[in-house]
Amino acid sequence: MNVTGDELGFFDSILQSLNVSVFHRLSSGRYRSMATPHSWAVKYVTLDSVADNEYVISNGSPLLECFVESVEENRVEHEYFVESSGPWTESSVIGEDVSFKAFAIHNDRGDFLVLLKLGKEFLAEKAKLQYARESMLTAEVLEREVRKRTHEIRTREEEIVMRLLAASGARDDETRAHVKRIGLYCGLMAKYIGWDVHEIDDICLAATMHDIGKIGIPDAVFLKPGKLDREEWSVMKTHAEIGADMLGGSTISLLKMAEEIARYHHERFDGSGYPQNLKGDEIPISARITAIADVYDALIHRRVYKEPVIESEVVKVMKKESGKHFDPELLQLFFDHLDEIRDIRLRHQDM
Repeated sequence: MNVTGDELGFFDSILQSLNVSVFHRLSSGRYRSMATPHSWAVKYVTLDSVADNEYVISNGSPLLECFVESVEENRVEHEYFVESSGPWTESSVIGEDVSFKAFAIHNDRGDFLVLLKLGKEFLAEKAKLQYARESMLTAEVLEREVRKRTHEIRTREEEIVMRLLAASGARDDETRAHVKRIGLYCGLMAKYIGWDVHEIDDICLAATMHDIGKIGIPDAVFLKPGKLDREEWSVMKTHAEIGADMLGGSTISLLKMAEEIARYHHERFDGSGYPQNLKGDEIPISARITAIADVYDALIHRRVYKEPVIESEVVKVMKKESGKHFDPELLQLFFDHLDEIRDIRLRHQDM
């Protein structure tokens, strides 16, 4: 391709203002500059002069070299095409960065390599993207740290609760396994209701404290092997209010839920429970869930006052209480997932 002096001058004035360098392909890897190359193109892209106004691609810019080789391998004669490298950044020996794009163009006048220096707008956008990426990485690190701290706090809370329960239930060897199962049963039900992970975590721990008020019940009543008389039963029932008062007054979600469970888990769906004879949805859902879990576990295990009941009989007994003692929908949910409930029970046996 022949270029006149006037054409070269025209190219120079246009391409210099656009920060573009254009090279005409002579043969594989060999190019002639269409106008005076920009100093940044020669300096950063490292085109080496081997003849008057002719250049070859050196190994100074691996990205440009790979792009040119790819174009050479895929070029088809007599077919118009334009291929772009996308933006990249090269660094000079003094650490200065220059960002640019390369284009390979084939048309009826030949093959051309175009190098376009990207201006301040691109660099500003790149800086924004880099900042966003670093912010995301920082946020991810912070999120991991929050998860770690949350786990540590929950572990400490669980240990404190278990130590408190161990103290309150020191008279009853079955307490620790029983309360552990209750928490896991309730957490499973909460998951299937659709509670979020924090609510599930709360009920798993809060439900274990449902009978914490029994610490205030005299041994003569608490450890009596037989059936309680009316006066003894009146004393035993006070454990609900005792436990709620122990846990009350906190702004922590875990303890607030524990308070309502302790106070209301002996209420009945038909209003015949205690201590306040609440009915239906008046009873907090956390307490309605715990009531089901507590009765199931109490019936199926040995107690000082009773022998264990086989699971099939437990299911029959509890289904008869649907709508009376228990919320019908929650009871059905419990039995819909009885296989998982049973698995929890078998994994956490009384010692």
